[in-house]
Amino acid sequence: MFKEYVTFGDAIIISVFCISVVFVTLYLISFIVDITRIFALKKKKKDLGLDASSIAIIGSADGPTSVIVSDTVKEAEDDIELVAVITAAIAAMTGTDASGLVVKNIKKLPDSDTAWSRIGRIELMR
Repeated sequence: MFKEYVTFGDAIIISVFCISVVFVTLYLISFIVDITRIFALKKKKKDLGLDASSIAIIGSADGPTSVIVSDTVKEAEDDIELVAVITAAIAAMTGTDASGLVVKNIKKLPDSDTAWSRIGRIELMR
C-alpha cells in the first residue's frame, strides 16, 4: 500500500479524488445557500403583507411606468414626490432632460458622520 515513490498514475488518481471532494463540497455549500435564501424570501413575503391601498402606479402613455410600494397612500404620495425631486436633481446636475431618466432604485445610506461633523455643517450653513 505505501510505496517509496508515488508514480504518475497514483498522482493522477489522488488529484482526481481531491478535485472531486472539493467540487462535491462546493455543491453542498451552494445547496445550503439556496435553501437558506428560499426560507428567507418566504419569511420576507409573509412580513410584507401588501394590499391594494399601499401601491401607487406612476406612468404615462409615452414614458415608463413605476410602481411604488408604501405602507399607506400618504407615504406613496411622498415617495412619488421624492422620485420626482431626485430625478430633477440628477437632470440638473448632468445637464440632460429629465424625461430621459429613469430612477429604478432609491436607497438611503446610513448616517456615517458624527455629531461633531453634523454640528459643524449646520454652523457653516448659517
